[in-house]
Amino acid sequence: MFSKIGKFFKSVTSKINDFLFKNRYGTVMTLVGIIIAFWDLILKDLLDGKNFQGIKGVFSIFSTHNTGGAWSIFPGNTLFLVVITIVFIIGIIIFNFMLKKKNYFYAISMGLLLSGAVCNLFDRIKFGYVRDFIKLDFINFPIFNIADIAITFGVILLCIYFVFIIPKMERAETSKVDANAHKIVEKYELNKNEENVEINTDKSVKKVEKTKKQRTKNGE
Repeated sequence: MFSKIGKFFKSVTSKINDFLFKNRYGTVMTLVGIIIAFWDLILKDLLDGKNFQGIKGVFSIFSTHNTGGAWSIFPGNTLFLVVITIVFIIGIIIFNFMLKKKNYFYAISMGLLLSGAVCNLFDRIKFGYVRDFIKLDFINFPIFNIADIAITFGVILLCIYFVFIIPKMERAETSKVDANAHKIVEKYELNKNEENVEINTDKSVKKVEKTKKQRTKNGE
């Protein structure tokens, strides 16, 4: 019985490992999303309606309800913003499935962007506004939240990925293809040389044998 249970858990563990490896980028995106969502929603609940000094001269906690979008644009247009956000999230998910070149940098970037968008969408659907609470004291800047930070860094990292990392990956792939092609050519030339050596060897052997026969005949 214990042997069967052990085999069952071993089989389940093996399948989970296979799934995580095959979907490793999706797994990283999910983990990043869970971490961002946890801290964003927890802090929104804890700090909603609260105002106090954080680090003096750097930031304060100043609770506010934003009925608009980023930078408080389109105030009061909750339904419009909900629809736009849903369309944006669906578009990002479709794009993610279509994109072939991915790595962990991309997965983290996309996890930040999607989780931030989903968290603010949750607020708009549930409350009709987004709960912001982080106020920068050293600059006149709109009040924001953890989800906004995630979206901002997600966009910046994705720009870095598409502008710098993907071209680098493509150059590496091209170099790899060129190297493989060079190896194939070298192997072909080597095989050709070996064949020529074998042909020349056969000719030499036949020539030696012919000479021996000629000498034997002359000796008779």
